[in-house]
Order: sequence, then C-alpha cells, then structure tokens
Amino acid sequence: MIQVDTIANDKRSAAHLTVTKRVDVEAQTQAVQFWEEFGFVAGAGKGGSCVPKGVVALETRDAAVHEALWRVLQQAAVQSRLTVVAGDSVFQFFTADASSLSALRAAVPEGVIVHGEGSAIALPADGDYQPDEHQARSLTDLTILELERPQSEVSSESPQALVTGNPLEQYSLHGHLAELEASALQTSPLLGGVVLAGQATIVFAQPGSGKTLLTIWLLIEAITAGRILGGNVYYMNGDDSSSGVADKMRLLEEVGAHMLVPGLQGFSAGKLVALMRQMVVTDTCRGVVIVVDTLKKVVDTMDKKDSTAFGQVVRECVAKGATFIGLGHTRKNPSAKGKLVHAGTTDLLEDADAACILTPLDARPGSGEKVVQFQFIKRRGGNVDEAFAYADGNTASYDELVASVRRVDPENVERLVGEADERTDEPIIDAIVASIADGAVQKMQLAQAAAKRARVSARAAIKVIERYQGDDPERHRWSYSVRDRGAKVYRLLTT
Repeated sequence: MIQVDTIANDKRSAAHLTVTKRVDVEAQTQAVQFWEEFGFVAGAGKGGSCVPKGVVALETRDAAVHEALWRVLQQAAVQSRLTVVAGDSVFQFFTADASSLSALRAAVPEGVIVHGEGSAIALPADGDYQPDEHQARSLTDLTILELERPQSEVSSESPQALVTGNPLEQYSLHGHLAELEASALQTSPLLGGVVLAGQATIVFAQPGSGKTLLTIWLLIEAITAGRILGGNVYYMNGDDSSSGVADKMRLLEEVGAHMLVPGLQGFSAGKLVALMRQMVVTDTCRGVVIVVDTLKKVVDTMDKKDSTAFGQVVRECVAKGATFIGLGHTRKNPSAKGKLVHAGTTDLLEDADAACILTPLDARPGSGEKVVQFQFIKRRGGNVDEAFAYADGNTASYDELVASVRRVDPENVERLVGEADERTDEPIIDAIVASIADGAVQKMQLAQAAAKRARVSARAAIKVIERYQGDDPERHRWSYSVRDRGAKVYRLLTT
C-alpha cells in the first residue's frame, strides 16, 4: 500500500513539473516576443542584449535617484514609456536621436546612467517584465525623449553661443542630405557578385588570365539583365591591338555600351582624370560605370604620389554615385607561399572599396577549359569570390571565346581550391612524410624536423601537420594517437 501511494505521488509530482516547465517556456517565449517588438534580437532576454538603434535607456540603481528621475520625466510630460526591473536596476526606455545623448546625460539627475545604441544591458529572462496598461508595447509607442538641461546647471563658461564664420562651415554637408541621397547608389551586386554598384573595385591578374574577357562578359550580362544601362558604361581599352579593339567594340556596341580608346576620337589616357573631375563638378556621376583597362595606362602604379592623386579622383566619382572598375597586373614573381601578389604601391588598394586577385585554378585534365577565381583581398560589402571557366586554346573568334564563359559551381570551386592549396603545401607535406619515416613522430619533434627539411618556420609546419591529419585516407595524409602524458604520436596513412 505504501509502495502504491509513493508511485501515485511520484506521478503527480512529474505532472506538476511538466506543467511548470511548459509555463516557464511559454513565459520565456512571450518575453522574447515582447523584446523583439522593441528592436532587441530574439533571445535577448537570456541574460543581456544591446540597446537598438533609435532607443535610449535610462538606468537607476537607487530608489531615491529613480524618484528624482521620475519627477524630471513628469515635468517633460512623458506619457508613453517602458519601465523594466532587471536585478538591482530599473530601466526606462524611450526613443531618442543619438546626437541628443550628451544633452540627456546633462539633463538627468546625478546617478542616472544613459545607455545609447550598442550599450550592453541586462534584461529579464522570463515574463517578469509585466507591462501595465500605461506602458508602451512596441517601439512606435515610445515617447521621443528630449530633456532640457536646467539653467541652474548650465555653467556661464560653457560655449553656448553659435560660432559663425568658421572656415569649415562652407564644406559642411549640413542641409544637403536630400542632394547626397539623390546621388548615392545602394551597394548591391552589379557585375555578378564580384563588383558592387557604387564602389571602386580593383582586379589584379596575370597577363592572359582572362580579366578583360570576364569583365566584358560580366558587363554584357549585367546590361542584358537590366542592372546597368548600356549607355552608362564607359570602357577604356588602353591595352589592345586594333583587331582586338574591333572585336570588343562589336560586343559592346550590341548592348549600347561605350568604348574609349587612346588615339581615337581625340581621346587620350591622360585626359581621363580631368574628365572624371569634370563629371564630379557637373554632377554626372550617378549610375555611370567606368572601366579602366589597364590602370598602368592612366596612373603610375609604382608612384605613391600619382597613385594617391588618382585614387582621390576615383573616390570623388564614387561618392557622387559612379562605379569604378580598374584592371591591374600582379607581380611577375609570386610570394614565398606561391600566391599571386598585386603590382605597384598599396595606395590604390587602400583607396578602393574592394580588391581581388584573379587566381588560376587547375581545371579537370582534358576539359579544354581554364578556370579562374576572383579571390578578394579587401572588401567593403558582400563581394563574392566567384569562379569562371572559359575555353582554353584557339577559338574561331573572340565572340566564340566570350560565349564559352560559364560560372563554376561553388562546390567544384571548393574542391579546386583545396587541390591548389595542397600543391602549395606539397614541399612541406613531403618533408613531414620523410620526417615521420625517419622516426620523428611526436608533434613538436615532427614540426621541427619538417621545418628544417622544408626550410620553413615550425609554425608553418604545424599548420600543414594539422591541415592534413585525420583518419580518412581520401582526405588526410597522416593520423595520430595520444600516448602517455598527452603526447601525439603520428603515423602515415596508406591508401
């Protein structure tokens, strides 16, 4: 009988726990939804979050200070608010412009903490916020908080008078927001995912790697898709033969794009900078796409002063809504790791919004294609490391070569990049294999021995050791077991 009662009691307890747990989950879900209405991320109630944009939180930790703050809020006729108790703190939430935070800090009583956008604050973890009928239920309900600092607290020495005649004032954008917004372009994909609208992008590549081919292909694709008006594209072809100019002009002519060639129609590469400055002055930049092929025809990329001056002109055009694409060369000799490196000073790279290196990837043997990838070394946005393939070898015409271009599936790109990385690592891999065969099997001992053989740092050797360690012979080169005192002992894998 006692055993039956015990079982019954246990069942009732379990049922009570289940109901309680469900209520807790529902309360927490309700709290999360409540905070999302005020711009906080989902899950913000689990210990903390950041103040959203356009919101200000006034925190008090002392009852007397909170009372003083409430008197100030009543005088300001604040009606719609959100009051939250979190631990020892009481928060009052309002909407306020970020520029008014300094004034708010001066106006609130001493001991009140003013939190602006991005400040980390604690929030209740469940339904304990308990909003009453007088409190705001969403961001749009909150009162815009504008407090005036009491005159008694304003120092007579404070620089309250407006300073006029400041020489900086003539350059201020104050009052020109509408004009600025009218000329600015939203940063969005333009040439595939490689070039974004309203940015300056530099593409570095080896001669003959397909940078011109792919740029023209991407331009035609963008114009055909309606992302660009053909008449807004100006392609400066300064690095081509007369037949090459005719081939490319025929393609651009079909989509309504312009081509500028030094020596033709009175144009010279030296005029480009002056013409771009004229675009800025006449406000004819917005929506225009300027392609310079190649940069060395317009600017001395080895001269810091010249590169800086050109970069400034590019930035002025981009600020007015133009998109700039510059094609440059990589150095003849790769880096110590076998990677391609951009030629010239870093000034153009620093002034650009995005820069990438068109890197060759080995195609499948016998495919008859070249595969290259735009690998970004700098980006201010969502530029994508896209890869493309095109016909390798003689084609009947340039039109046929352009028609052969295709995008490479990201999964195939990952495989090709992995194979390229492995080829770059091959000397170190060989050194590690030889060192293991010679008996250097503990990790640090192996790293030191391989580094000496391959003439690299021990750190570089460790990276390769870890990159190719595992138990899958299809993907890895060696495995290890953990012995006494945590020592990792390596062995070679056999396929």
